[in-house]
Amino acid sequence: MWRIGDWSGTCGLESFFAIEKSSDAFMTYKHNLIKCADDWVWPSWLQKDSNDINIVLRENKEDLEKLRGTVDLVAGGPPCQGFSMAGKRDSEDLRNKLVRSYIRFIRIVQPRVILFENVHGIMVRLAAERRKGKTLIYSQYIERSLRQMGYAVAYRIIDMSEFGIPQKRKRFILVAIKDGIVSPDSVFTSLESNASSFCAQKGIKRSTTVKEAINDLLYSSGHINSPDTRGFESGIYGKATCWALRPGWLAPGPDARACWHLQHGLPSA
Repeated sequence: MWRIGDWSGTCGLESFFAIEKSSDAFMTYKHNLIKCADDWVWPSWLQKDSNDINIVLRENKEDLEKLRGTVDLVAGGPPCQGFSMAGKRDSEDLRNKLVRSYIRFIRIVQPRVILFENVHGIMVRLAAERRKGKTLIYSQYIERSLRQMGYAVAYRIIDMSEFGIPQKRKRFILVAIKDGIVSPDSVFTSLESNASSFCAQKGIKRSTTVKEAINDLLYSSGHINSPDTRGFESGIYGKATCWALRPGWLAPGPDARACWHLQHGLPSA
């Protein structure tokens, strides 16, 4: 998912458009961030739906070129699955090639600031590349390409659990800035120095457990004595719907595919 926008005075970011190939992911993004906000100026030449970046680059190149010099920020990045240390890390994974599409997009639009996010595995050479004696590390390719375009670049591995997220999720965060606006290193310095005050404003601790983050959900409708475990309490829950099902909750399916846990997972009336 990539979000393209422009600073709008003291009001924050005025968003131009976002690019996401997965229709489900785009629907979620649209519901959470597009429909509920009035800071979008979506261009008429791009459908407000899921889009393939390579198709946009091919069919809307002239439209993108007209944005050059007007875009302040491109935030996001290509898919992370192909770089994840928990995955196959296949050098032929087509999703990894989208890094090059990302660079092509940046070269055309030339935003003033870039905020790039991915898993820390993007800094590690893929196994097949090592066996072939190749030296390509995607993080280095990104940094080199951006520097050649005139950007100052800095990146860090950030542990999100240190910023109020109840999950030890480490992410590769890269900041690239053009025209000497500020040093990209200063962005990370500010991030660290403001983390505590940011979390305090949100009413959360910098180090938050899952229990602390979601235990209020259990009691949102009140609680009763547990019907099946003496001495314990149980939350009061609404009727389960097909969208709320999870593997093992109701009528378990034969495998983890989503279809078994939607209508197929509902108990018979």
